Amino acid sequence: MRTKLLVEDYRRIDVRRLARDGFLVPGARRRLHWLSGGEVLGTITVTAGSTFVDIIGEGGAAGVGETVTLTESDCNLGGTRPWWLCPSCDRRCALIYIDIDKALRCRECLRAVYLVSTLGRSDRRQDRVEKTRARLHFDASGHAVKPEGMHLKTWLRRWQEHDAARQAVVDEVAAWVDKRMPPQPRRYPRSRPVGGPA
Repeated sequence: MRTKLLVEDYRRIDVRRLARDGFLVPGARRRLHWLSGGEVLGTITVTAGSTFVDIIGEGGAAGVGETVTLTESDCNLGGTRPWWLCPSCDRRCALIYIDIDKALRCRECLRAVYLVSTLGRSDRRQDRVEKTRARLHFDASGHAVKPEGMHLKTWLRRWQEHDAARQAVVDEVAAWVDKRMPPQPRRYPRSRPVGGPA
């Protein structure tokens, strides 16, 4: 039985994605949908101000209604990066989550953990293999296809990461088998008398 709450169980709002898609321009008003199997699970309306965002929920997200403060930090190579200020603790974060009581909270306030942190070592290794495989863009026939515009160097690096992750799983399974196999008795060839018949 699972006792810890997982981040993956909550719907989240990513300030980086909103900024990239132009949702944080003052005066902008957009709608976001959460989908599962093509079905809309919930909708929120995001209205941006100069230093805040109003978030109103509808449908599966009905009851959500908060103003979240925005802040920025300078990037090393110029420009700025947006952040949410958690409405509960004022902690700077990139993701806020819709809590069970329809309040917006950061991961720390939810006391939620990532699924990968609850997995054992072998499960984490297998998860890594699956993630690196997903980054290789396999087609329906099972062949990896380099996406158009991706550098060959990047493509080859991703293959190396996938091969290394897969080899780590194979090595772990081999070590597990070696540990559990009973030691094999050594078999020595029968000695023959010197000078006797062959």
